[in-house]
Amino acid sequence: MIKMSRSPSGAAFSAVVIVAFDPANGDVHATYVHGYEGELDERGLERSRGQVLKDVRGRLASCAAIELIQVPLAEMEDGWVERIDPITREVVVRRGCDVPNGVTRP
Repeated sequence: MIKMSRSPSGAAFSAVVIVAFDPANGDVHATYVHGYEGELDERGLERSRGQVLKDVRGRLASCAAIELIQVPLAEMEDGWVERIDPITREVVVRRGCDVPNGVTRP
C-alpha cells in the first residue's frame, strides 16, 4: 500500500508513481513516487524520471534494457506494483495480502 501525506498547510498532495521495468518480461526494477501540489509539474516529473533511470542504471549494467512508465497514485488504491505487462505496458497491481505463487512470507 502506498499512501500520500499532506502539505504543512493541510492541502492534499497528488502523486504519480514512476515504474522502471524490464521491457522483455515486465519485472519491476524500481518504483518512485513523485508528489506535487496543485497542477502537475511536468519539469519536476521529467527530473524525477531522469533520476530514477540514473539510479536504476547505476544498480544494473548500464546496457540493461529499462523502460519507464507512470501511473497516477490514485489508480493504485490499496495495491502495490507487482509487474508490468510486457505486451500492453500496463501496471499489474496486486491488492490486499495476496502473494504471488512460489513466494513465502517471512
